[in-house]
Amino acid sequence: MRVDEPRLATDDLFGPLADEYEAWYATPLGAFVIALEERALLDALPDAVGRLIEIGAGTGWWTRTLARRGFTVTAVEPSAPMRRVGAARGQGPIEWLAGRAEQLPVPDDSFDVVLLMTVLEFVSGPERARRSTNSRQNPWYPYNAAPGSPPPRRCG
Repeated sequence: MRVDEPRLATDDLFGPLADEYEAWYATPLGAFVIALEERALLDALPDAVGRLIEIGAGTGWWTRTLARRGFTVTAVEPSAPMRRVGAARGQGPIEWLAGRAEQLPVPDDSFDVVLLMTVLEFVSGPERARRSTNSRQNPWYPYNAAPGSPPPRRCG
């Protein structure tokens, strides 16, 4: 496992919460929501395994889930504390990179699947993020966990 640690110019909203970030998943509401999201995500993803990039990976909850499913995962996260926690909890072939959805630190066509799980509401330039991820010639799955959100879907 490699953890890339370049400094990013960012307002780190989640860094102070990194060590306790996943505690919510253990609450009754958190467990309910995460089960619904996991079912929707796993139903939407292809059965085949391959190279997957998760943009806005946080502490790696979905990164670990998808690595266990057989994907080779690259996790892109702007927050150094979130990457640190994610790398410490990581399992399987996971590479952690500093980066943002608006300007990904990987070349186009590097991945079979691009995943943005509850990310777009936190990016400073959603349109730039969309263009950045759409420039890749592969399916991508944006998903925002807001009431009434559609399940993840293949876009591209």
